[in-house]
Amino acid sequence: MPKNNVLCTITIFLLLITQICYNYNLAYANETKNALDKPLNSYNTIERRNHIRFNNSDIKYPVKIINTDERINDLIDISREGIAISHKDTIKKGDIIPITIKYNDIEIKTSIQVVSANKKRAGGKFIVENKEILNNLLYLSIALEYDNEMLKTRLKEG
Repeated sequence: MPKNNVLCTITIFLLLITQICYNYNLAYANETKNALDKPLNSYNTIERRNHIRFNNSDIKYPVKIINTDERINDLIDISREGIAISHKDTIKKGDIIPITIKYNDIEIKTSIQVVSANKKRAGGKFIVENKEILNNLLYLSIALEYDNEMLKTRLKEG
């Protein structure tokens, strides 16, 4: 195996371990009532969720929805489990909507199942049909944390 592939594999593994430790620490702190009096910042609130939610208007490089259902106006926030979108009273709970998410070099073609909706906003959970989609969602989450300087440890470059 070429040296660059080994280094790339090790880097991805270390980023994954960092992600798991970071999420565990946040979940533990959230359970201890007084450890987190307020969100760490405006784009990484966890609340009752299992994964960090990134507010699309607060992150360094916004995530885009492309080639998608015309009922969707904009992406509000995203996590590894799903997204929140804005719409004009056209999306209902239970709808399944195909979407393509693009962030830098990451492109994920999947669908969401709408789990909550009102007249302007809807929340959808990703339908993970295969391991490639699951891995790409993990990669997206790590990339968002890295780009927004949220990883607890950073690998030195060069």
